[in-house]
Parts: sequence; C-alpha cells; structure tokens
Amino acid sequence: MAWKVNFKVHAEAVGKQAEAAKIMADYDKRTAEIKQKLGDKSGKMTISIARGLSDHVRIYMQDTFVHTVVTDAGLARPAAQNKPVFMEQATEERIPDLEGDILVYTQFRGADKKDTMIVNLMKSPLWQNLNVVKAGKVYEMSDDHWMLGIGITAANRVLDDLVKILPQ
Repeated sequence: MAWKVNFKVHAEAVGKQAEAAKIMADYDKRTAEIKQKLGDKSGKMTISIARGLSDHVRIYMQDTFVHTVVTDAGLARPAAQNKPVFMEQATEERIPDLEGDILVYTQFRGADKKDTMIVNLMKSPLWQNLNVVKAGKVYEMSDDHWMLGIGITAANRVLDDLVKILPQ
C-alpha cells in the first residue's frame, strides 16, 4: 500500500492531485474489471509469487508492492505466503510452499544475463510434483515491473500480465 501513499504524496508535492486521482480511479476500474472476470473465483484463486536471484530464491509475502496489486485484482495468496512479512527464502524443502492456482516468478539477472537459482529449484522432483506445474500455470514475468517498479506504471503492467494469464 505504500506505493499508493507515495503516489498521492508526490502528486500533492507537484500540484497534480486531480490528475493523480484520475490515474488511481482508472487503476481501481481495471482491478474491478479483473475481479468481475474472475467471477466466483475472485478472492479465492491463489497466486504464488517467487523471485530468483543469483544466490537464492525468495517467496514473496504480504509486505510487498506486488502483493497489493494482485490482491487489488481479486487474487488470494496461498496460505504459506499469506504472512505479514516481506519475503522468505525458498530452499528445495520449501518448494511445496510455492503451490497455488497460478505461480508467477521473476529472475533478477545480473549483467551476464544468466539464469538464477530458481532454475535449480525447477529441476527438483518436488517442483515437478506441484499441481500448478502439472497444470501448466507457471509464468515468468518481468522482474522490472513485478519487483522493481513499485509505482502506478508498474502496477498497470502487472495488471496487463494478469489479464493475459487469468482465465477469461
């Protein structure tokens, strides 16, 4: 939620409150449309979120930008990820905590553009046994707007991605 407060504060600082209010109203309209498309799955369909880095994998929890966007759009978080913290580290033993109706992951690649540690987790039999993997509902998304953007532009790009992957 901090990104919304920051957006409002920045708009006030530059005298653009009306413009910011319209931008946020448009965002709210988009999230309402996604919830409507989800129908009875709104608030029930779970989305798991992970991020691969060069030396570990993070499971993202409630205290994140992306959590606010996906929950605004009517998605729930799996019980293992529905905690009031930023993230927890994913080891091979924690792979079952990545289960959800949908699993989204990003990779924060260095200048060498090499794959991250999440690729190692994907090789595990535990990964292959996840129902979300068997259902083909695992999606790699842009780290830039899912993890680094933290603003209205990134939020709208996350919504664009959700519209592409959610059931119609």
